[in-house]
Amino acid sequence: MCRTFLLFFVLPAFILSHASVPASAGSAYDLINAVNSLRASYNLAPYDIDADLMSVAQGQSDYQASIQTRTHSRADGTGPGDHGISSENIAGGSNITINGVIGQWTDYWHLFTMIGFTSGQIGAGMAEANGIAYYTLDVINTGTKTGLPEESVGTATSQSNQQAISPGITATVELPPTDSPQEDGSIIHKVQPGEALWSIALAYNTTILELCKLNGLDSNNPVIYAGQDLIIQRAYTVTPTATITLTPTKTLHPTRTTRPLDITSTPHPLSASGSTQPPLIPDASNPKPVDSRTLGITILSVCILGLVGIMVGRYWMKK
Repeated sequence: MCRTFLLFFVLPAFILSHASVPASAGSAYDLINAVNSLRASYNLAPYDIDADLMSVAQGQSDYQASIQTRTHSRADGTGPGDHGISSENIAGGSNITINGVIGQWTDYWHLFTMIGFTSGQIGAGMAEANGIAYYTLDVINTGTKTGLPEESVGTATSQSNQQAISPGITATVELPPTDSPQEDGSIIHKVQPGEALWSIALAYNTTILELCKLNGLDSNNPVIYAGQDLIIQRAYTVTPTATITLTPTKTLHPTRTTRPLDITSTPHPLSASGSTQPPLIPDASNPKPVDSRTLGITILSVCILGLVGIMVGRYWMKK
C-alpha cells in the first residue's frame, strides 16, 4: 500500500519529461491526463478510465476531506486491496497544482502506481475542505509489471541525462546548466523559463525538499518562477579562530644581600718542607724561633769572651 508525502527523494530522471502535465490546479480527470502523459513519455500505453474505479477514488477523496486527514483507510476500516485496487496514491495540500501532486509522488511505490504496469484501469478523485485539496489515484493492473527497478529511483546519470527504467524504457532529460560556487561557497541559480524545481534539484544532485527548506517554499506545492534566484547551497560558515594573546611575564632578578665582612683569617696550609710562608710584615708579637746551633755558638762565644776578660783582669791586678 502506497504512502504519501515522501518528499525526501531526488526526483528521478525518468519522470522529468512530462512537460504536458497541466501547470494549474485541476480536476480528477486532469490528474489522469497527467499520469497518462507521463506513461506516454516511457512508451507505455495509457491507463483506461473505469467509471466504477472513478467512483471508488472519488469516495475516498470525499472521506479524506470529511475528516481532513490524508489516509488510505476507508470509513469502514478497509484498505485499497479490499476493493481490488492494485495500487493507490493519495496527495493533498493548499493551493496545490497537478504538477505539485505529481511532484509528491517521486518515490518508488508512488511511481510504481503510475508507470509500474504495462496496462491497467484508472480512477481518480478530488475533494476540497477548508482550502485543502485531497486527491486519490487508483489503478487496477490488467497487464504485467514493467520491471521498474527499485534501486534506480532517486538517481540519475547526469552525464548522459538518461535513466533506464527497464529494457526498452528509457527517459531522456535535458538538465538545466549549473552555476559555479561563488567566493563564499554559496550557489545561486537563476531560474530560466521552462525550468522546473525537479530538474534543478537533479542537476545539482540535491532534493526538492532541501531546495524548499533553503528557499522557504511550500513543500506540498513548491512554486518557482523565471528570473527567481534560487539558493542551491548556502555560504560557508566561517568558524572564528581563537586569538592567543601573549601576556608578558615578569623576569625575576636576583637581589643583592649585604653580608658582613668575614675577618676571620684562614690559616695557610703547610708546605711540603713543613715550614710556613713568612709573612710580608714581621709580627713582633710572634718572634721567629732561634736555631739551637746558632744559640750554642752564641753561648760558647760569650763564655770564651768571659774567660778572656777574667784573665785580663787578673793580669792587671798583679801589677
